Amino acid sequence: SPDGKFLYVTRIATNDVAVAHLENQQIIAEIPVSAGHHGIDVSTDGNRAYVSGIADDVITVIDAQSFTVIDQIKVGNGPHGLRTSYDGSILYVAVTQTNEIVEIDTETLEITNSIKTGNTPFWIAISGNP
Repeated sequence: SPDGKFLYVTRIATNDVAVAHLENQQIIAEIPVSAGHHGIDVSTDGNRAYVSGIADDVITVIDAQSFTVIDQIKVGNGPHGLRTSYDGSILYVAVTQTNEIVEIDTETLEITNSIKTGNTPFWIAISGNP
């Protein structure tokens, strides 16, 4: 998490995200997510976590205060790497089988744009300073 209090861990064998409290080194939540999840990112304000589910072609949206799933967004075949913009308004998702980066408005949770990338985008990094 941005404040350094929590660590989010995707666990493929159990199809969940474990949340560890770093101060006391305890797992404090286990959140069920879609099968075959790969990428995870936490919003810049720490209020949400986003998990890519490559098997179900969805992004799972987690409320990072209550540690519950609040939505799943269908994004196309093979979502993998994902990253929120510095201002937290956009979630970028690499969709491997459709060869694109989709942009999701983090307020409405709707896809607003896509960028064709060529063969099999996998991870995303954002350059520059916030």
